[in-house]
Amino acid sequence: MLCYLLTKSKDSDSYYNVIEYKPDLYMTFSQEWSPENCEYHGPARQHLCVEHWDGLSVDHVLCVRSLLWPSQAAEWPTRGRSYGWPDSPAVDRVVSNGCDLVQVAHRLCRQDEVMGKYQWRLSFSRAEIALINSWMPLQQIVYHMLRVFAKSEQLTESADNSGVSVLSNYHIKSLMLWACEMKPTSWWTDNLSPVRICLELLHILAVWLSNALCPHYFILACNLLDTDKLFAVDTLASRLSLISI
Repeated sequence: MLCYLLTKSKDSDSYYNVIEYKPDLYMTFSQEWSPENCEYHGPARQHLCVEHWDGLSVDHVLCVRSLLWPSQAAEWPTRGRSYGWPDSPAVDRVVSNGCDLVQVAHRLCRQDEVMGKYQWRLSFSRAEIALINSWMPLQQIVYHMLRVFAKSEQLTESADNSGVSVLSNYHIKSLMLWACEMKPTSWWTDNLSPVRICLELLHILAVWLSNALCPHYFILACNLLDTDKLFAVDTLASRLSLISI
């Protein structure tokens, strides 16, 4: 598929012209990217590109663009929004950009011989970037403060030897997206310092953890928390609820 370009024939819409491409650097790189030359680091395959990339180590995740908004997230464009964020033009832009499919297996399936290699996941990175770019400067500052705090306090690191943490940066991003939709503009701007806003958001996250439910921003039926690690979830919830200024 990577080697050929198909163009519609001028004589008939039922026929295509086929042009063969010569192998370029990307194709040569792809051919080298065989499973035996890779190590898996989470969802990514790490490859050492000796010949063409001067020994550069690259993390690689296969991705396919989908111009269609997925049916699993059909509720998102039409759900009620009390405070007008995101507005209708922003929603229309997000939906028209579709989503991506990435070759990332579910954590519980990664060791499976078949599913670990061939399972794909919906990615809403394009939508998330568009929405984050529409935030007020204060909201962007709060988002980065939360990420720095989570990293400095090791909230996103594994609490055991499984290599899987209870929280990730994606939980922080989801928390911010929900807060921007569920909170009025005045909540962000009226007599609240960025530090106090972060504190209140961390307490909201603690409630989510206590309920073992972190709803995906685009797919309500998807819970972003691992329910098989309830002890670690409860421990982190207690830790977050005790944070104060």
